[in-house]
Amino acid sequence: MIYTVTLNPARDRTVVISDFAAGKVNRIKSFRDDPGGKGINVSKVIKSLGGQSAAMGILGGGTGKYIKACLDDMGIQNDFVIVDAETRTNIKVFDDINLVTTDINEAGAPVDAGALDEVLKRILAKADKGDIVVFAGKIPAGAPSDLLYRWISALKEKGILTVLDADSKTLSEGVKAAPYM
Repeated sequence: MIYTVTLNPARDRTVVISDFAAGKVNRIKSFRDDPGGKGINVSKVIKSLGGQSAAMGILGGGTGKYIKACLDDMGIQNDFVIVDAETRTNIKVFDDINLVTTDINEAGAPVDAGALDEVLKRILAKADKGDIVVFAGKIPAGAPSDLLYRWISALKEKGILTVLDADSKTLSEGVKAAPYM
């Protein structure tokens, strides 16, 4: 089984605005909402290729309920820790004349250590030797930069393969645990 972990997911709202211009009134031509975050996107691709995965991580508020409902509707297994803080919404502005996309991303709410511990507990309870756990995207504000180093190390002890897609200090710390990819 492939488990994808998204600790800072988002509702991605893509709006189409012809000839978008900063500092001016712009009219939305159309829009679309999608469950997002790098790990969730990995689960969506696996599903589209006919495979199975389980999306895990942290969700909260009405946006979190929306993301979970979408994943349920898509037939993607999921097991998220639910918190009080609202899951973020990101806006993607696609200019269909100039063929340019502008991303406007929220940072996401900080998550307490208890919620993070619960995510790891659930991963360790589900994943077995030979399974793959994909850690993708930013970690929540306030989480220690060595979080994924510790998680990857714990999973490797059980013979679980790990994939790391992160940036900045989270990446430099995480690779020290020598993930599979």
